[in-house]
Amino acid sequence: MTTESSSMVSAGGFIDNLSLETFEDLSAIVIGFMCETVNKSEWLFKKVNELATKYEINSEQLKNSVKDLIVLATDSASKGCDFRTELSKTGISDRKVEVLVQKFEANRNDISKVVLRQVLTINKLVDMEWKFGVTASSTESDSVGSTFLQLKLVVDSGSGNLENVYLELTLPQFYTFLHEMERAKLCMEQLI
Repeated sequence: MTTESSSMVSAGGFIDNLSLETFEDLSAIVIGFMCETVNKSEWLFKKVNELATKYEINSEQLKNSVKDLIVLATDSASKGCDFRTELSKTGISDRKVEVLVQKFEANRNDISKVVLRQVLTINKLVDMEWKFGVTASSTESDSVGSTFLQLKLVVDSGSGNLENVYLELTLPQFYTFLHEMERAKLCMEQLI
């Protein structure tokens, strides 16, 4: 069992001991955090502390449980996993799983948009250079006269760090790459 899954199972035991009313408030915080786009950490810290005070709950255990639920929900949104199945593995009662799944499903579009924006922001394309060429000589006779495209992509990897990514593609590979980029663009336009 991985550290993450064992952490989630222990969080599941803590969560399962909460009253249904407390769990519903906790679920609202988790889903609210996932839909929030600005000041996320401040908002989450404030809400978790308010909940801990309101129900006289250990705030550290509550913070860890919230973190584990957010990781699980984010993974489900970004990887397309079945959220209900993943929650059920944690030992949380079926009734509480249903409460959280209903809130998750009701907000799935907003959650997916926020997760997608985070991924796109981290790997933002800043600049691109390209060169088109024809192989004039080579030790392989089959590659003489073949066309290729060299790409230099400059991407922002999230914290202002620019990274150069180099690609050399044959013409058929380039057309496949272009087709995949067009499909990705269509998918993002449908989500956003």
